[in-house]
Amino acid sequence: MPGARHDATNELVRHHPELVQHLLQTVGGIPLPDNVPLHIHSGELNDRISTNRHADTLILAGPPHDPHYGLICEIETRLSEPKLHQALRYAATVWLRLDKPVHVLFITPNTTGDRYNRPLTLNAGGLTLTL
Repeated sequence: MPGARHDATNELVRHHPELVQHLLQTVGGIPLPDNVPLHIHSGELNDRISTNRHADTLILAGPPHDPHYGLICEIETRLSEPKLHQALRYAATVWLRLDKPVHVLFITPNTTGDRYNRPLTLNAGGLTLTL
């Protein structure tokens, strides 16, 4: 169950989605255009086999009916392999829905988070999350 720090950070991201874009651009080095409107979208990420998935915050950039890309922001008190793989599943679900690029940002106070700084692959397939 998420705590107060998680909820407060997630609320900040939902009120200021440009922070996620800015962090991905400046810290992550991902070239995202600045002049695209950002919209908070439902974080419910259900797939065809009815697995309920819920991202902390899902942001769609561009027109709501045809976004240019998706941004997923996950607030994690403690990073772990299972949480990273879950975020990869979130990204895959959004990518399947949009057929557009999807970027994931973790916000964490975890000082050992850099140990996860490597690409992740989902089920040894062609889907990779670069941390």
